[in-house]
Amino acid sequence: MAELILDPLKSNKLYGLTNYFRKFITLYKKNKLPKVNLISGVKGLGKFTLINHLINYILDEKYYDIENQEINVNSFTYKGIIAKTFSNVIILNKAKIEDIRNLNSNLLKSTLDERPRFIILDNVDTYNLNSLNASLKFLEEPGDKIFFFLINNKENKLLETISSRCLETRIFLKKKEKLDIIKSLSSMHNVNIILDFINSDISPGNFIKFNLLAGDNNIAKNDDHLTRIIKCLNLYKKTKELAFINLSNFFIDQYYYILSTKNKYNIFQLNTDKRNALISINHLTNYNLNVNSVINSISKNNYYEQ
Repeated sequence: MAELILDPLKSNKLYGLTNYFRKFITLYKKNKLPKVNLISGVKGLGKFTLINHLINYILDEKYYDIENQEINVNSFTYKGIIAKTFSNVIILNKAKIEDIRNLNSNLLKSTLDERPRFIILDNVDTYNLNSLNASLKFLEEPGDKIFFFLINNKENKLLETISSRCLETRIFLKKKEKLDIIKSLSSMHNVNIILDFINSDISPGNFIKFNLLAGDNNIAKNDDHLTRIIKCLNLYKKTKELAFINLSNFFIDQYYYILSTKNKYNIFQLNTDKRNALISINHLTNYNLNVNSVINSISKNNYYEQ
């Protein structure tokens, strides 16, 4: 179940993002879809899923339920994209220079049909400088019937030489839209809700990921705030997986958000305490500090429940 929810390539149902989806379809049908697109927004909003659905619709419209924004899993296009055997769709994730060079070679090869080709450069904001520079040529001169979609999670600043060659679409969801998507995803996949998604502004994808992470690692609903942080940091020290640091940061963000609703005249102090807590956790990863020393530093804040 976790793999199905977390892998956007296998997400045959698109929740929300209807306006963006219809806009792209209209542009394509009017032959106005840009050849190089930059899709920007925080991680977990469904950017990759959106583009995957657009591609499935364009390449195999008869197997796409436009009203329900759903791909028929019997579609050969859908199956081929998942299996990475469909030459009309190429997906790169955290590409190295060799991947970009191979992509250049593949773009010179013709496909078996006259349908368009789509290239997804996922997490493009994490590509190294060499990979980005190597991609400039085909972004400047995309071939006939070739469309590029660069997925930008805005975790790192994107090179101006890349962004200037793209037409950017910024993806944004209102809080109610996020809550509705989380509820729909949780209901569809029978997710056991452990985390509080009401008192936060988390993206749907990140919430599902964090919720599964908490459930798999015995981070319980009734744990107090510091207990959750301690569990996350100990799991990070044991596994070195940054997902646990991200989860601890989520708990801190949520904790101070709730406090801010109760202490509206102390927002400045709360923001200072929150920033200091996040800095302490950052120091844990950068300097390999002891978990207890980090927790002691965090718990010195007056607003923490002892």
